[in-house]
Amino acid sequence: MTDNISIKKDIRSFCIIAGDHSADEPGSQIVHALKNKYPQCRVFGIGGNQIAAEGTDLLFHSRDTGFMGFYEILMNIPFIRKMFKTVKNAIRQWKPDAILLIDYPGFNLKIAKWAHQKKIPVFYYIAPQTWAWKAKRNKQIKKYVTHLFTIFPFEERYFSQFGIKATFAGHPLANKIFSTTYPPIESLKLNIDPNLPLVSLLPGSRKQELSRHMPILKETVRILKDKFPSWQFVISKAPSIESELWKNLFQGFNIPVYSGDVNRLMANSRVIAVCSGTASLQAAIHNKPMVIFYKAAGLTYHLGRRLTKMRFIGMINILAGQSLVPELLQHEFTAERLAREIQSQMLTFSHRTIKQTQIAKQVSQLRVDHSSDKIIELILQDLQG
Repeated sequence: MTDNISIKKDIRSFCIIAGDHSADEPGSQIVHALKNKYPQCRVFGIGGNQIAAEGTDLLFHSRDTGFMGFYEILMNIPFIRKMFKTVKNAIRQWKPDAILLIDYPGFNLKIAKWAHQKKIPVFYYIAPQTWAWKAKRNKQIKKYVTHLFTIFPFEERYFSQFGIKATFAGHPLANKIFSTTYPPIESLKLNIDPNLPLVSLLPGSRKQELSRHMPILKETVRILKDKFPSWQFVISKAPSIESELWKNLFQGFNIPVYSGDVNRLMANSRVIAVCSGTASLQAAIHNKPMVIFYKAAGLTYHLGRRLTKMRFIGMINILAGQSLVPELLQHEFTAERLAREIQSQMLTFSHRTIKQTQIAKQVSQLRVDHSSDKIIELILQDLQG
């Protein structure tokens, strides 16, 4: 894709900041595309196991940086200051030709401002959702970001109206899922019967989420097992979750644990109960019956509800502008309610062809082939000026 571009400048050093666990995989694909073109390029920054596996020198691991909500950020201010200082020192030392920020706007926009002052080109992938809240950030993006790469088609139009250079680059989940054939349920190597219904539980990837969600999920499974003995349940453990924390929270939860590629689990599930976030869109791309849930700290939830402009929390509902899948938030997220919604999805979703068609239509628009190569190509073009 880049053969017809006259490249005068090599990228010898590159900084990537992917502080959220969900940014690890798309970030790793971009680093892979960069390393394919410039094998000797030094890449450093913040990320997870997959970004590290592509040859990135990690300053911090995303398992330690994925804070969620006002209260959690407040409690970790000293650590966040340490992160900011460390990243700035590394940028001074290794002098990157460009910086790629992925999501993580509270931290990344501060880095963008500082880097802009140092005349370092800043690129941004997975845009801050200013169309939902904090629209004032658009001024910062316009001032500090050279090029914004969006993951939803409507975002390119939205950001462009503020004078921001924006390009829809495709959603990394859609790009991957639509181009992959997932093996049958036997490949999961779990002690389950492939002929019986499987309900998958995705409790989240952050410590705070797990501590609030796990007790409710345990009781939900108990209710449904009593009512439907033939149903099977599997819970997904994100790689970023520390083993000791998981062991403590998982006590008394007598169901199989899956810690592999969650797409394999989703592809073989009859119903998915999923923590709000990236994974809920993932489930929608698989077009599986699902229920979205979330319980935040009280202060975080109430402030968030006052600040946001959105009616929904699940991205598939936001894209469609209507409730295609149920959402259970805060006090509505109880074991009894979740059990009832899972039962409803299990028994009736297969007949809801209209909703399935609407979901398929929304997610089909998210795919862009060779997305990571396209992003690197556009970065190179911008660096040539």
